[in-house]
Amino acid sequence: MIGVLLVGPEIAGMPALQVTSELLRIGDLHGIDLTPLVGPDVTLARVVDRLDRQSYDVLLWSGHGMASRMLTSDGGASPAWLATQLARHDVQLAVLAACESGLRPETQALSLGFQDVLPGRGVNLVAMTQSVADKAAVEYNVALMQALEAGASIRQAHETGLEAAALAGNAAAPQLFVADNTMTYQTTNTDNSLLRTMSDKIDRLGEQIERLLS
Repeated sequence: MIGVLLVGPEIAGMPALQVTSELLRIGDLHGIDLTPLVGPDVTLARVVDRLDRQSYDVLLWSGHGMASRMLTSDGGASPAWLATQLARHDVQLAVLAACESGLRPETQALSLGFQDVLPGRGVNLVAMTQSVADKAAVEYNVALMQALEAGASIRQAHETGLEAAALAGNAAAPQLFVADNTMTYQTTNTDNSLLRTMSDKIDRLGEQIERLLS
């Protein structure tokens, strides 16, 4: 049984999405245990509450977003916040079905996006690198979950989802960012983390030069 938390915030002043259609189709799949958290009162606290109540394999977030922010009624989830919550609850896959959720902010040179942070915390990620139509997002998500329920790997399920999205006209939008389970992402002191990485590379280069000269 695959546990799926479906988060579908309704944001005042923004177009309603096809969350209900998506919810019904995925919930009807054999082997899928779907928990919905949808509507105008979806807050960060309520997302944490659902994660605390039971174990989930997949977070499916269907809503509005932007680079480095998934919108909720109380603001929104940043990459660091979402990565921390999903890693703490051992969620294996996050699907952010929102336009531009797979892009980095253009205004801050050192800002990291969901595609940087979640895989670094061991969470596989599907995010959108361009605007995506509701229908294409729904078809991708349904096909993805059908394939996972049938025993496909995340990569295979992603390919199946892309085929479904292509038929709906948005094959290029969903991108898969595979989890890196060999490193831990630091949610604070980004500059220091980058400097340490550069320092480690320089140290390794120095060791290689010494071996060549010896």
